[in-house]
Amino acid sequence: MTAAATNLIALYARNPQRETDLAWYADAKRQAADRATAAGLPTKRYLAVVAATSPMQQWSTKDGRRFPNFDVADRVIAWHRGDRETPGTLSASARNAAKILDDADPTAVLGPKTRPFWHALQGADSIVLDRWALRAIGWPRETITETEYPAASAAYEEAAIALNVPASQLQAATWTQIRRES
Repeated sequence: MTAAATNLIALYARNPQRETDLAWYADAKRQAADRATAAGLPTKRYLAVVAATSPMQQWSTKDGRRFPNFDVADRVIAWHRGDRETPGTLSASARNAAKILDDADPTAVLGPKTRPFWHALQGADSIVLDRWALRAIGWPRETITETEYPAASAAYEEAAIALNVPASQLQAATWTQIRRES
């Protein structure tokens, strides 16, 4: 077993909330469905906006509230509709979300981290490699290229097989734990 997979298994074992964290993507998808309905969007498109606006955002608050990034997506949707002066997020994220809201194909708009995130939010067994997920496997940098993605995600796949859990759920449970430990 690789050292990176061993790191993930250890993080998973230390996570006292792993049962809740394993359901992170499923819980997010359920909450997004309600928000999508309120925004008058199909859930799949709303989730693409959420993924587009996810860079540099928090996914939990100190008081334990989960998914505050949905508030960012809602602000960008309101901005796109002309109901807000500013999108309230990174300019590049807002521009990408606007393209998606204008019916662009999310697969063409989203990048190497946000595309797998969109897939995982929809329920696919997709591994999202942001700086925290990369730290969990001991990656030498906080960034990754698309060509490096398969090598980095292999550790998650190896550990997921050993633990008999879907790789996306393992990624969620180790991501939340490494955030708690940092």
